[in-house]
Amino acid sequence: MVCFSSVAEAKTIRELFADEPDDIFILLPKSTRLDMLDYFDVGKMVKVENSLSSGKKVSRLLKVTDSSIDVAVTQSSQVSMTLLTSAKADSVIAVVQTYQVPYFDSQISFYDVDWNKLNTSKYFDAPTVKSFILPGTDKKIVNDILQSIKFALISYSIEQADNGDVTLTASLNLEGVMVKEDYDRIKDYLSKTIVYRLSNLKFKPTKQ
Repeated sequence: MVCFSSVAEAKTIRELFADEPDDIFILLPKSTRLDMLDYFDVGKMVKVENSLSSGKKVSRLLKVTDSSIDVAVTQSSQVSMTLLTSAKADSVIAVVQTYQVPYFDSQISFYDVDWNKLNTSKYFDAPTVKSFILPGTDKKIVNDILQSIKFALISYSIEQADNGDVTLTASLNLEGVMVKEDYDRIKDYLSKTIVYRLSNLKFKPTKQ
């Protein structure tokens, strides 16, 4: 008797990028995404048309690694995909969509490898303005900061180090958004960034 066994082959970040069901990359059809990868493979980071660019070539690949792909979709929007893996759980795709409005603001979401959306809070607790206030800040100053910031722009970036460590950096983008006098009054009580490190597919804040 001959026994046969098969093991499902893990999907690569390139396959995931190509097979995304046009929810995130609604402006970039699969054929366009495949062309972008082909150009990249021969060393050409060319710009291509998207569905709204009216003949103008504005979309391009910014970075392709074994675990991540960064795409400039329009002149003011970018999508970063990162494949997160763990020996104890199924792989997860982290998607960061960043918009320049004109200052950077991001949304982050998570998907399984079949592009089913997952509960974000299972993988990342998004920071608020209060998260950026330095420890030990007087309560009156904390209240002043929270009242002064009507809305906050927070952008995200995910990086993988050579040793395999994956970090997510959240940046608070207030300069230029607030009245200068108000920003100057509170800026010394704020951290500009918060760094999170991936552990068991959960981004956890590091000690600052």
